[in-house]
Amino acid sequence: NNFYLGQTPITQAQYKAVTGTDPTDRGENSDAQMDSVNWDHADEYCVKLTTLYRKVGVLPQRMEYRLPTEAERKYGCRAGSSESRDGEPQDITCNHDNADGRPHPVGQKAPDTSNFHDMPGDI
Repeated sequence: NNFYLGQTPITQAQYKAVTGTDPTDRGENSDAQMDSVNWDHADEYCVKLTTLYRKVGVLPQRMEYRLPTEAERKYGCRAGSSESRDGEPQDITCNHDNADGRPHPVGQKAPDTSNFHDMPGDI
């Protein structure tokens, strides 16, 4: 089955524009990846985004925004290959070792081979 993934993680500004809230607990940085959300928050974002995009005629009825399955996330992280991408170089993802304990703007690191930004650090 086909599925689509966003090129970058959802930013705090995107989340706030759709839900009207910002539950992040590490300081506001509108270009940074949304953090401090649980599954219910993420699901609410997807439902509201689906509703908004259907209302303006951008999203067909047969499609919806949703969280990827674990298998879909791993597939995206592997950039479509069947090989694991463990131990990814520091130049394509922000993680515990290089993020100084704070959120960074999305898309600042080099993309992986499928042109996704920040995917390995998210798994």
